[in-house]
Amino acid sequence: MIVVVEQAGVMSGVWYGSVGIAANIAMLSVLTYGGNLVIDNQLTVGELTSFLLYSVYVAFALSGTATFYADFMRGVGASQRVFELLDSTPKIRNKCGLVPSSIKGDIEFRDVRFSYPTRPEGSIMEGLNLKIPAGTSLAIVGSSGSGKSTIAALLVRFYDPTSGSILLDGNDISTYATSR
Repeated sequence: MIVVVEQAGVMSGVWYGSVGIAANIAMLSVLTYGGNLVIDNQLTVGELTSFLLYSVYVAFALSGTATFYADFMRGVGASQRVFELLDSTPKIRNKCGLVPSSIKGDIEFRDVRFSYPTRPEGSIMEGLNLKIPAGTSLAIVGSSGSGKSTIAALLVRFYDPTSGSILLDGNDISTYATSR
């Protein structure tokens, strides 16, 4: 992965460096040739300036087109991943669980412990206890890797806790029916 990123960086540097040099050579060539035409009274200074400005506008438009294509292809690659996720079958399923008629919104993490399935030896949370009353806002801050996103992922059941429970209105969220 790192090698690919380094290669992309080198290729990008070579490309943009080459384009920059070519643009400068083209500009100097136009100024040299156009300057000689101005000296010979075959072209006015205003006409030369207008030509240079039009050339710059066209060059910027063409360079924007190249950037647009690269960004478009990056978007196509990202959309493929999104469609893979949408087509995937969730590992956590519960079609015959609770289906409440209304939800108040009290949330409680009770002695939650969690390790990612791909790294069971690396504990992310150890005994998290947290109560969030309905209708309140909560900001969770911390350094990168401290578990902020993991709390959200556990709450929406991207993962289930290793132990402990997450309650919504007093019921463990694992007892609620999922939408799929």
